[in-house]
Amino acid sequence: MIAIEINSFTNPLIGNKDMPQKIEAKEKDNESKDSGSSEKEESSSMEIFSEIPEEFVFSSGSGAWRTYITISPKGEFVGEFSNWDSMPVRDDAPNGVTQKCPFKGAFKDVEKVNDFEYTLKIDYLETTGTGGQEVVDGLVIETLESVPYGFEEAEDFILYLPGRETADLDPTFLSWISSPQGWSETPSTLPLYALFNVGGATGFCASSEGI
Repeated sequence: MIAIEINSFTNPLIGNKDMPQKIEAKEKDNESKDSGSSEKEESSSMEIFSEIPEEFVFSSGSGAWRTYITISPKGEFVGEFSNWDSMPVRDDAPNGVTQKCPFKGAFKDVEKVNDFEYTLKIDYLETTGTGGQEVVDGLVIETLESVPYGFEEAEDFILYLPGRETADLDPTFLSWISSPQGWSETPSTLPLYALFNVGGATGFCASSEGI
């Protein structure tokens, strides 16, 4: 958290004893109104989490890995990265290896750009696993404590709603969301909800969209 020092207002009309107090009161009133307006706008923007699908998935559409998140109406989320390799790596684990990385986090600073786009930031992100391995029914289960796949350099996100034009969207983001959908060509407008991790250039699709 970065602390920002806000300097107090200094009125040059010091000859009038009543003037500084009146102006100071007016400034505080304006600040209060601005703060209230800003909080109201942010609260209104946060309502988008109650209107979108709960679960989003980052996946290539092939292979046995994926990262999913389930978002609450307050913008908090839980999720897990998982990957399965069927190749046996140990004599007591003929069924291969499953890696998982459970995590939790929250979004903040939600701002509506237009009817099809919202910007948001990561408030916090932390893994919730304890690390280590165990063998269950011939399968090695490895719990990771690294950054979950898809959340690399995660700070700024963009939420796209169905109807958003695709012509100016990041091509790497489009490739991530196109593959699970099996698109041979990118549609002119998005037919789904999607989350774009700007720093990591990864894309999550609403799981109700066929992933």
